[in-house]
Amino acid sequence: MRIDQWRNYAQECLEKAGIERSEARLEICILIERCTGLNRSQQMIYPNRELKPNQLKMLKTLLGRRCKREPLAHLLGEWSFWGLEFIVSSDTLIPRADTEVLVEEVLNFLDSAAYQKIASKEHCLCDVGTGTGCIGLALASERPKLNYHLLDISPKALAIAQKNALSLRNNQKIDQNTQILFFESNLLQKYQNQLMMSPNIIVSNPPYVKRTVQETLMPEVKNFDPDLALFDEAEDGLDITRQLVVQASSLLPFNGAIFIEVGYDQTILTKHILQEHGFNHVKIRHDYGGNPRVVSAIKYR
Repeated sequence: MRIDQWRNYAQECLEKAGIERSEARLEICILIERCTGLNRSQQMIYPNRELKPNQLKMLKTLLGRRCKREPLAHLLGEWSFWGLEFIVSSDTLIPRADTEVLVEEVLNFLDSAAYQKIASKEHCLCDVGTGTGCIGLALASERPKLNYHLLDISPKALAIAQKNALSLRNNQKIDQNTQILFFESNLLQKYQNQLMMSPNIIVSNPPYVKRTVQETLMPEVKNFDPDLALFDEAEDGLDITRQLVVQASSLLPFNGAIFIEVGYDQTILTKHILQEHGFNHVKIRHDYGGNPRVVSAIKYR
């Protein structure tokens, strides 16, 4: 079978599976490149090139999985975030572009005068519910002199984060001298009665999707994202966020900062939760789609 023939066949299969036409076209190019090594331009130049039997077999397997709406990132085993490549698995959320605004907000704070007020010689940033490690490791690639603690309740997720840290170090994306530690922890509980450095900055993309909307989600999300990292059982989807804020309020030093990603309809309530627990200078940041997404605040008592 030629490349153009397989392309037409795959297009039809993906559209029947409910994948939008333009998205299907892009994914087909990515799958062909993965299996043949030909980039998009080369695929256009050599549409009549015959696929080798092993290439055709691999494409068939990947196409079958995608037609069952398994995410493309799972098929590839990796995904890009902040210009870095991250290993992904069914044990972690796939890094999403909108979460990059969370990284941007932390970097803005690190460049601000408010950051200089943190009463500590050693600055430590904690990424809670780290998953792939994409948030904490993206920050480590930008600010190598901080200490980083990456926490997750899932040991399988932590294993993925550790692999990503090693890969990024090996590829010289993260400085070899940057301290990055990994801890299995339910939110911030690891710091209780532990002789370890407490964070000055907390960043988190906690589970915030309401269980009641599960059936309305895309198949790639509801069938393949890990429940543990996705859903909050509270009616407003903010029970885990409340727990995090309560723990952070007693752990952070005066002028310490917290950054949380939540749903577009949860930012105002999250702002009130933060204010009720000793935080001020609350800021709401919109994502690239124009939706309110990140809530940040500074501890003042």
